[in-house]
Formats: sequence, C-alpha cells, structure tokens
Amino acid sequence: DLSSSLELQSWFGELKNDWDWIDLLVANAGTMPSPAKLWEIPCEDWQKTLQVNVLSTSQVLRHSVPLLKQGSIVVLISSRYGRTVASGMSCYSATKWATEALAKTLALELQKEKVVVVSLDPGVVNTQMLQQSCGPQELEWCHKQRGPEDFAADAGPFLLSLSMADTGRNLTVPGCPPSSFQTAVAYKDRPAWANG
Repeated sequence: DLSSSLELQSWFGELKNDWDWIDLLVANAGTMPSPAKLWEIPCEDWQKTLQVNVLSTSQVLRHSVPLLKQGSIVVLISSRYGRTVASGMSCYSATKWATEALAKTLALELQKEKVVVVSLDPGVVNTQMLQQSCGPQELEWCHKQRGPEDFAADAGPFLLSLSMADTGRNLTVPGCPPSSFQTAVAYKDRPAWANG
C-alpha cells in the first residue's frame, strides 16, 4: 500500500538490509479517472488520483532517497498529459504536471550527489488503467497498443543508459508512438536548469 508510510518504511528497511542501496528506482504507480470536464469530476476522483499519482510518489521518494548513491537513477513515470493539456483530462493531467515538478525538483536537490533523476513519458501502453479510462468505442484501439512487455523491452536499456547529462529532463521512451491527441497544447521541454 503506497499510501501507508509505515508499510513503505518497512519495505525500504528490508530493501536496505538485503541490498544496501538502490541502483534504479522507477516510480510507476498511477491511476487515471474516466475522462470528464473539469467541473464534472467528482471530488473522490480528484482525491484518489492525487493520492496515487502525487502523494504516494512523494512518499516513495521520501523513503528511497537515503538509499540512493552516486550513479543511482530515479525515474518518475509521467505522461504526455504532464506536458500537455486536453479536454476531459484535467484531473489526470494536473497530477502528471505535479509529477514533472517532483522530478525537476528532486533532480536539482540531488545534483550534488550525482543522482540522475528524470521524468518519463511511456507513451500509450495497453494496461488495465488505459482500458478502464477508454470508452467502449476506444477499447479496440487500446488492445492494438504495445503491451507492458514491449514497453519494458524498449525502456530497460534506455533507462540504464542515462547519465548526469540527462538529469532533470523530460524524456520519452524509445518506440513511443506519436501522440494521438492532436488537440493538445504542447509544453516544450527546457534544459534541466532553465528556471534556476
């Protein structure tokens, strides 16, 4: 349960006993409510999405940072919605913009320790979360997207190749198909330390 600080503390304590440190941390927990206009999204959907996508991620980082060492890599799974906006996606998008901010802030704070921190847009991956967020007419499209295994095959070597030259960047995994959301407004990636 990522929302339980005590469970996370116990899990990271076991990890420290078994391994001493973390070489690669991928924070991939996420939830996406059904698409709706901003004013139509129930408060419960906002709370759940913020809890899973932002607060749980911050708790994982809180417990994992002491186990990072020079050369460790931290990847926060974001989304194209953390870099764009689209009608019906305000709740999910807001939490993924927050994920982008967490990644940039952590990269800045761990720069002296030479820990690589990036956000990663996985692109469209056929997961249960994607299928639950799609309407019946989009389900066939969901099933045609690459699966988690294909994503892992593309992402694994790419993530392990990251260096301090990448820290603070918004990255997209190789093999990511072009955006199917033509109405989105792009947020242009800036150099890692463009804003101070």
